[in-house]
Amino acid sequence: MSVAALILIAVTVLVASVLQRVSGIGFALVAGPVLLAVVGPDEAVRLVSVTGLASCAVGIASTWRESRPAEMLTLLPFTYLAIVPAGLFADAVGDGVASLLAGLVVLPALAVALRPPRRIEAVPRWARASVAGALSGAMNAVAGLGGPMAATYGISRRWDAALVPNMQLFLFLSAPGVLAVRGWPELVGGGALFLLSLAAGAGVAAGGLVSARMSLRTAGRITVTVAVVGAGVAIVRGIAAV
Repeated sequence: MSVAALILIAVTVLVASVLQRVSGIGFALVAGPVLLAVVGPDEAVRLVSVTGLASCAVGIASTWRESRPAEMLTLLPFTYLAIVPAGLFADAVGDGVASLLAGLVVLPALAVALRPPRRIEAVPRWARASVAGALSGAMNAVAGLGGPMAATYGISRRWDAALVPNMQLFLFLSAPGVLAVRGWPELVGGGALFLLSLAAGAGVAAGGLVSARMSLRTAGRITVTVAVVGAGVAIVRGIAAV
């Protein structure tokens, strides 16, 4: 990889990490398109997972007091159950079709989360968690976009101040599953990965300074916006690939 390409990726990872710290999601949304153009779709998912681990780890260290791990952990078993078949599905139908389907799922799910029907409270919590967790794991394995679906569940459960730390913890714990299915980065060496991880950590630190001056309502609006845009990116990417 050329020095210019490495610098471009590092700057992208830095900016993506700022958004990740502010909204809880959005790392793959910002970093994904650039990585896709520079290293291709498979390597992009791998790099998003590795650098996302560094980004989330630094974020968790500074926000864990506000987290509600018990709420987040209900998603994780279903996420891991979906990662392997989703990876196989993406290989069978192509990343384009899988990404398109994943994006189409998020928009109606987010609409339900923001304005839930009265009857949705009658749906058992485990049922909602199983759907959200499985779809998040599938989207993560296909395109590295597992955040929007999990954030939708968090909004429906009114995580509020716990949304950002819970999302960082969720993405941190689900990334190893994606790497197990999609593999470790092949085009970027260990030294470059270390530098990219440092950029991710620096971005989270900068994002912490930004979020400290931001109201909870504003942060929530940013999360919703990022989720919608993330779904749109997945749909456009899928249409373009198909």
